[in-house]
Amino acid sequence: MRTVLAFAALVLPMALPAQRPPACTSDQHRAFDYWVGEWNVVDTTGAKVAESSIERVAAGCAIRETWKPLQGPQGVSISWYEPADSMWHQQWVGGAGWNAWFDGGTEDGVMHLTTKSNPVNPQAARFRMIY
Repeated sequence: MRTVLAFAALVLPMALPAQRPPACTSDQHRAFDYWVGEWNVVDTTGAKVAESSIERVAAGCAIRETWKPLQGPQGVSISWYEPADSMWHQQWVGGAGWNAWFDGGTEDGVMHLTTKSNPVNPQAARFRMIY
């Protein structure tokens, strides 16, 4: 009987999952939460040009955008905070074939994301989005 109890005392603690702190719950991970929701997108004249659905995915570790323009193909992006470089990243893929990588972060509570420079074409235009 003592052998069984000693075995159980050694094995049971190893079988229980370790308690880990929740992932992606830091203030930095939550800095883009204000974007989450359903949006009507308008141009500078106020005319509606698209709808955009923004949701937290991957257990709250990423934000997915589904871009639904009134004309033209849809697109999608995934955005995430990377603790290794303390930056937000976004990968955009559009239904018309254009894709881009953006990097950035918050400045005074506003998200700024800028496309990475293109090593194949360093003169290519860069885009900056401000949320």
